[in-house]
Formats: sequence, C-alpha cells, structure tokens
Amino acid sequence: MNATFSSLALPGYRRYFTGALTSNTGTWVGRTAVSWLVLGGAAAVLVVLARRYGEPRPIDPAVGDALTGSGTWKPAHGAGKEGSA
Repeated sequence: MNATFSSLALPGYRRYFTGALTSNTGTWVGRTAVSWLVLGGAAAVLVVLARRYGEPRPIDPAVGDALTGSGTWKPAHGAGKEGSA
C-alpha cells in the first residue's frame, strides 16, 4: 500500500471513511434529485448545482442586496479600508 492510502490500513479509519463517503454520496444524490423534481429539467439542475457547489463570487452579496432592494449591504468588518488588518 503506498503512502497516500496508508491510513486505510487502520480498521477504525476505514469504517469512518466508508461511512463518510456513503453519507456524502447520499446527500449529493438527494439534493440532485430534489432539484430535478422541483425544476423539471437537466439544464435548470445544472445551473442550480453550479451555483450551489461552485466557487463563491465576491459580487454575490451586492447582487443579493440589489435583488432584495434593502440597500443595506456593506463590506464586513471594514473590508477595503486602508490600514485595516
């Protein structure tokens, strides 16, 4: 067994890994199935999954603010101010 998978030699970790893999697969399948049922098509499901699991975009908070019309969004903790650490 190479060094990459050496942790799988431990029975306890093998059980943990198998359980986590099974759980994550089930969660993914469930979310995909619900999206498919609600949206009713492959293209819509791809858009939803891309937004859910894709990279977060820095503009998302501002877009959400524009969509809700609240006009209260401000960068968190003084982000963007000079001299802030």
